[in-house]
Amino acid sequence: MTSSEYLQQETLRSFGAIGSQVEELHAYNRAVCIPADSPLPQCPLPDEPFVEAWRQYAAECAITGNILPLRKYLVQLNFPIEAGIGSRSDYQAATRAGRDVVESPVEFFVAPKRCCVVIHSTAAGSIPLVIADEREDFVSLARALSLKNEPIHVPDSMGGCIIAGYNNWHRFHMVQSGFSAFFPDEPLDLTPPEQFKRIVQHRNLYQDRFILLSDGPYSGVVASQVGLSQRSWREYSLIIRREHECAHYFTRRLLQSMRNNIFDELIADYSGIVSA
Repeated sequence: MTSSEYLQQETLRSFGAIGSQVEELHAYNRAVCIPADSPLPQCPLPDEPFVEAWRQYAAECAITGNILPLRKYLVQLNFPIEAGIGSRSDYQAATRAGRDVVESPVEFFVAPKRCCVVIHSTAAGSIPLVIADEREDFVSLARALSLKNEPIHVPDSMGGCIIAGYNNWHRFHMVQSGFSAFFPDEPLDLTPPEQFKRIVQHRNLYQDRFILLSDGPYSGVVASQVGLSQRSWREYSLIIRREHECAHYFTRRLLQSMRNNIFDELIADYSGIVSA
């Protein structure tokens, strides 16, 4: 144990930590950072591969003036929010194997014209934002894309989240249709199942990261509590929430760390509040 680690553990004991609590808190407090002698990368970082496809999605939504075109690319948006839906064969085929899904007549969005997709520039590269003006639409998006379409409770204080490691079957099928261009060293006579097995090993070719946002009051705080009009507070809230999530995206890309940790949350909130 180094002298620094000893000092940290003694500090925890002085605040009342005992036994295994000391090790648990010491591990929780361990920061994830780049060593001081490591060269800093040039920022902004280059865009990740998924951004190009999302620029197309954002353009289609802008042309139609609503978010409905996104249902062609995010298969979960074609299924209802329903308990036990994960056991349905059509849902499993669509979400786990990328099987074609017919756009559902289910009205997934309450206010599709008040939702949008934008590509936001950050120090970590561009990141897609899916913004819902209507709270109910944000909750539905969060349930569909992070909770497998289950009607699990979404706290009122939650107005933003990062969807990471999302299997984008639209991008997957694009790779499969141009397989030889992506895998020039593979045999040309591979069957579709064999191609499937090759592609799944390269997650950067089909997995996305994007951010879901609501423009409601930040963390459930009402406008009067911060001395602002409701309109101003909603505008500020969206900025705080957006830059908060983008800070998490930055640490994820640069440090390979995106933790549910008070240290991370302080940095993210600082980024959001200063930006606003």
